[in-house]
Parts: sequence; C-alpha cells; structure tokens
Amino acid sequence: GDLLWIAEADDLADPNFLNRLVRLLEQPDVVMAFSDSRTIDEFGIAQWDNYKGYYNTLFPGALAKSDVFDGELFLKDYLSIKNIIMNVSSVLWERQALAEALKRCQSDLARFKMAGDWRIYAETCLLGGKIGYDASPLNIHRRHSTSVTHALKKETHRGEIAEMHQLVGSKLGLATPHKGQQDYMREITKQFGLG
Repeated sequence: GDLLWIAEADDLADPNFLNRLVRLLEQPDVVMAFSDSRTIDEFGIAQWDNYKGYYNTLFPGALAKSDVFDGELFLKDYLSIKNIIMNVSSVLWERQALAEALKRCQSDLARFKMAGDWRIYAETCLLGGKIGYDASPLNIHRRHSTSVTHALKKETHRGEIAEMHQLVGSKLGLATPHKGQQDYMREITKQFGLG
C-alpha cells in the first residue's frame, strides 16, 4: 500500500485515528502525519489525557492545535530538542518516504536502543516534505514499567539524546548544543539523578 502504520500490539487507537491522519497525508507534500496520544498503564488504567504538558516544555502553546509543518522547520523547532512523537503507533507514513528515511539512516539504527524512532522521524523531516499533526489524542499509548525506555541505563539514555542533538544540529547547520538542547539536557540530567 501507499501508507504504513506501525501499530504496536499493546497500543490502542481511537476509531477515527486512520481517517484523520489519512486526511492529513492527502494534503500536498505531507509525508508523515501523527497525532497526540493519551496513555494507559500495563493494566489499561488511564494515566495522562494527552502530551500537551510535555509539548509545552518546548515553548508555550507548542502543538496545541492541529497543523501542517514544513519538515525542516519542524525538525529545527521541535525534534532538534527532544523527541516529541512519543509513540510510533501515533504515526502514519507515506510508504516511499519511510523507505527513503530508513535507507538514509540505516547505519545509525543498530546502535540506538531508545532513539531509533527519533532518528527516523528526523530523517523524514529532511526529505523535503511536510509533517501533519492532529492535536487530538487519537493514539492510546500503553506505558509499561518494564519498557525499553525504563530499562535502559540512564547514562546510555542521556548519551543517545546528546548524540541526536549533535546529529540533528549537524544536518541543519545549527550551533550545538543550542539553548533548547542545553535546557533539555539539564532537565534530563536532573530527572535521571545523574548530577
């Protein structure tokens, strides 16, 4: 098919998820679309209604409303700082764009334990297309206490973030680490208790 959805087995979706994201992908030059997510725990108990609070740490009102972004600007303003696409199940891809992004970053993916999805999103943004976003939490992200993110050593996790900062910065010609990246690294260092 022309579109791909990597639907992880333990996640859920709103019945309108595919219809809404397909509409975004039908707009000119959109190569990837994603929605906000709400979360449940391993037992299906609701946790967070959305990720708006997380997005808002980038700047006030970040991803508060649905929009279509230029890919490079989306990478610069959002993904150069942190991975704000919290769950791959929240993404619908134009198949050729995903195939090209995977081809371009294949050599990087084997070494990432946590940031592989972030790396693919970043490369997709560099393809010259647009990124669609639906602000409704149409994806239901199941968060496990034993997930890869929770199990990964904190130093390794922080190291992958730093590597993504450097990689995205070099691809965009940004001074690294820039202020947003520095702020996020301070936040992560404090959160992980790494001092």
